[in-house]
Amino acid sequence: MDYSKRWIKINSTNVKKVRYNQKDKILDVEFQNGIIYRYFNITEEDFREFMHSNSKGRMIKQLGRFRKYERLGSAIRNIS
Repeated sequence: MDYSKRWIKINSTNVKKVRYNQKDKILDVEFQNGIIYRYFNITEEDFREFMHSNSKGRMIKQLGRFRKYERLGSAIRNIS
């Protein structure tokens, strides 16, 4: 399944939402503070393991040790 077009909300104290592009093996992660990171060379197995992990923040930290990643910036927030 290719999640590249839609964000998936995550129930985590660290991670707010993610989207995964299976074809390009890219995982975008928006953290609770609004900062978005992109992780490269994430296999479908890595993504499944992340989605089923008890600690999303710990799993992202582990992926970041062994995969290239970059900061994309901050999400736009509605101020109302």
